[in-house]
Amino acid sequence: MIRIHKKLRPNLLLVLLLTASTLLASCSGTTKEKEPVKLRIMASDEYSFQFSVVRDFSEKFSDITLEPVILDDRFATSYALTEKVISEQMPDVIRVPPGLYRKLVAEGKLVDLEPIIRKEQYPIDKMVPSLIDYTRAQGGGKLYGLPLWFSSQALYFNKDLFNKYQIPYPEDNMTWEEVIELAQRFPVAESRDGIDGLHISGYIYGEGAFIVDMAKAIDLPYLDAEGDQVTVQNKEWKKLFETVLSGIQSGNVVIQEDLAPEKFVAGKAALNLSYPFMAGKLNDPLYDPDRLKDRVMFDWGIVTAPINPENPENTNWEIQKIYGINSSSANIEAAWEYLKYSIGPDKGTPGESIWAEQMQEIGGRSLEPFYKLPPKMHSREYPAVPGVFHEKLPMIIKKHFDTILRGEATLDEALAFIQVEGQLLLTQSKEEASEIVEGLGD
Repeated sequence: MIRIHKKLRPNLLLVLLLTASTLLASCSGTTKEKEPVKLRIMASDEYSFQFSVVRDFSEKFSDITLEPVILDDRFATSYALTEKVISEQMPDVIRVPPGLYRKLVAEGKLVDLEPIIRKEQYPIDKMVPSLIDYTRAQGGGKLYGLPLWFSSQALYFNKDLFNKYQIPYPEDNMTWEEVIELAQRFPVAESRDGIDGLHISGYIYGEGAFIVDMAKAIDLPYLDAEGDQVTVQNKEWKKLFETVLSGIQSGNVVIQEDLAPEKFVAGKAALNLSYPFMAGKLNDPLYDPDRLKDRVMFDWGIVTAPINPENPENTNWEIQKIYGINSSSANIEAAWEYLKYSIGPDKGTPGESIWAEQMQEIGGRSLEPFYKLPPKMHSREYPAVPGVFHEKLPMIIKKHFDTILRGEATLDEALAFIQVEGQLLLTQSKEEASEIVEGLGD
């Protein structure tokens, strides 16, 4: 038997008690719980935020409560309104268009994510390289934010129809004039069983939206640099209208507002400008059978969307919002967890994802045409112009474009009316936006 000296017994007993308590704590798994955190997140509306964000996030991060800071920025929102919301409501996670992102970076209002990314070895090398290059360029060489997704268009073509009429396939880096000329090489309507050369459906405001998109592709502005004057009454816009008119009036270019019927999916159009989701429709023989009863499956390909010949960048590559962390946030670590959650590979959609693995192919066709060309580094943004103006201008363009088609106005007259009505819309929308900014927080 081992005997313990009486003088040592109290100290030894204390040691044994402390050891036992430590072991019990470790065995029971008791650890210091994280302090609850409330994160304020910029969101377009309460419903979609609660439904698509809060529910799933809360299951993974029970210690972080999400609270939306609502700003309806689904259409372009003035910088003044966005900055006022940020300064007054202090969201931890901010989402802004590239132009405002650059401004906030310059003002030191966003957290530099590079040290966090290096520390965690976060795999940005697995994202689309040109997308990371673009975001770094917007931040002066560093990452102060990341986009959740990007969208890009490409030109789809029906190989079977091109083969049937012995017309050469379209190629990368074509101009809009070349694409419309190619569409016009198909036989005229009377002898072609309803085959369109170029058919695009789902365009709100029809030819008006199509013309605005064409203008963006060739870097033709409809506002001056300050966003104070509408600028469509000039020779460049007249040439653009003439190009579209030649295609529409020939019957070989059809721009349709609704989706029914989708003639390209049905095999009754040679060319279509669309997003990656079109590939899924083309590969699914059961897609929308009620509306496409006489559908013909066909072989197809993709090339880059039409470009501006003077500056062959991908103007159809669009990053609407970049997400960053407010440098004034007291919860940067939690905000980064939210950002990582939001941009995770499981959140990506093939064809729109920032993750390279999800941008390889759809339906056995390479998605490279969607991101082959570098994105335009500085797209035109108008900080003081409300989104409602950009939303409604295509409606005005369509209205007066139709007067030309009906023979009720000349091209010059139509452009003059667009100039006047567009300017009235611009003035009115600015006045209304100013009242909203002034009233915010009252």
